[in-house]
Amino acid sequence: MTYLNKFHNPRNQYSSEYLNCDTPPVEYKGFLVFHRIVSKENGGNVFDIVKDGECIGMYAGINGAKRFIDGYCGTPVESDPHVAPRKCQSGCES
Repeated sequence: MTYLNKFHNPRNQYSSEYLNCDTPPVEYKGFLVFHRIVSKENGGNVFDIVKDGECIGMYAGINGAKRFIDGYCGTPVESDPHVAPRKCQSGCES
């Protein structure tokens, strides 16, 4: 699947306007989580969070991606004080 990279920087030659991932995504609360870069190195994995065809987050682990989605949807996340609950603009699924 190809999706828009909201973090694209046209001044950076290594930044792409669109990202592509052939690995099937994990669906979580109405979001798609793609394991785009697979690595055996600590912190080398990249999980993209996609909503409505746009990448809205990039995380090094699936649990961090899910915590971001929980915070985005307004679910309290006691285990991570850095994720502030917000109202989901696009309508989250429980």
